[in-house]
Amino acid sequence: MTLANLNPFNGNGVFVAQYLRRLTERLDLGAEFVYQKDPRMPGGQISALSYAARYTMPDYIFSGSTALNSATASFTTAHLCYYHKQSDHLQFGVELEANFRMQDVNTTFAYQIEIPDSIILRACCDTNWTVGAVLEKKLSKQFPFTLALSGMLNHVKSQGRFGIGLIVG
Repeated sequence: MTLANLNPFNGNGVFVAQYLRRLTERLDLGAEFVYQKDPRMPGGQISALSYAARYTMPDYIFSGSTALNSATASFTTAHLCYYHKQSDHLQFGVELEANFRMQDVNTTFAYQIEIPDSIILRACCDTNWTVGAVLEKKLSKQFPFTLALSGMLNHVKSQGRFGIGLIVG
């Protein structure tokens, strides 16, 4: 449990309660309740209830969560994830995010490839037409220096971001 910004003189504050439980070796379930009271908010208060689950196997993980608006008893969001480790060098995942209140859904596919000679390539694309990639190359086996090249391009907005970095550690 957490209390935040508690001020009895103004009558505002946030209360958060979370419960996470491992039911079996592979199945975890959890719930979260958030209550906020503030006279400056419309209605003066708001609360939300969220549920989450995760199923784990040696080569894949499936997880999901959803949020419930306590005032209207309707689902406001859903979040589903699938991660798969194909081999020691290849792994990928798919994520679905849905916001029912905003009527917005986004799905992302991502993968990571580890190539011999200390090269790692990560890339993703989503249903908003955003494509991104990061290439990391270890510069030396004796020293902890890694060169990183990255880029992200949103085709709908005609926006691109590109970068180069040096990772120490």
